[in-house]
Amino acid sequence: MPDRKLFENAEVTWTGMWRDIGGVLAESAGLVRRFPKKYALYAFMMFLIGKSYHFIPFQNLEGAVLYTLATVASFAYSFIMLGFLAAVVVRATNQMHGSDTGPGQELVLRMGKALPYAVAVYLVPAHFSGYLTWGMCELGRLFTGGSLGLPLFETIVFLAQLPQIFILVIFGFCVIGASLYTPVTFRQSWEMMRGKFWPIFLTYLLWWTLRSLPGTALAPFGMDYPNLLDIYFNWLSRPLRAIINVFFFISAAVWYEKLRVSGESDQPAG
Repeated sequence: MPDRKLFENAEVTWTGMWRDIGGVLAESAGLVRRFPKKYALYAFMMFLIGKSYHFIPFQNLEGAVLYTLATVASFAYSFIMLGFLAAVVVRATNQMHGSDTGPGQELVLRMGKALPYAVAVYLVPAHFSGYLTWGMCELGRLFTGGSLGLPLFETIVFLAQLPQIFILVIFGFCVIGASLYTPVTFRQSWEMMRGKFWPIFLTYLLWWTLRSLPGTALAPFGMDYPNLLDIYFNWLSRPLRAIINVFFFISAAVWYEKLRVSGESDQPAG
């Protein structure tokens, strides 16, 4: 029966996809368990950088000065996060090869190698997502008479992130490869992830969801429990996001290593 065969094939594909994701996350967790202090330090430093961002007096500025400073600070913050990504990827990859060394003094050089790809794959799409969110919110207000409501707003934010996640999936290995001194072109990144698009996409989607879900879940209680939101966003949100970011930076390195090794094994001998 063709319908049964189709269902069985879909079940095999679905099971295999989650097996791939589970394997990557389990290996990432294994690295964290083996070297907890190293990754805790990365998360703590990332938290401090994120916290310092809030000391910029945006509330005292306006007009062109506010826009310029906000843009510069946003790109600077993104560049620093690129440094953390490169450092975590290098250490995780070295640990998978039996060594516990970080990027050392080569970190700036690695960031320089990765920067052109990061601008194209991370920074520009991230800022585009912000503008897309704003545009979709304005369009939503036209149809709702000025009020979006939390469910609609969260849906818009999610939809606006999908183009960025798509670009990260198909071209993200360019940044990973450059950080490891193994250049990966956009075409090579596309070829690496072919056949694994949905597992990688769902891994990225899980990363984005875990970073966003707690705040989204608490938001409806903001009117009744304002102190709860204050505690979360001022004291818990930043460290939680830092921990999640470090873990999924490791996962990106694991995905890259698995697909790199798989690609090499598929090459004809000689």
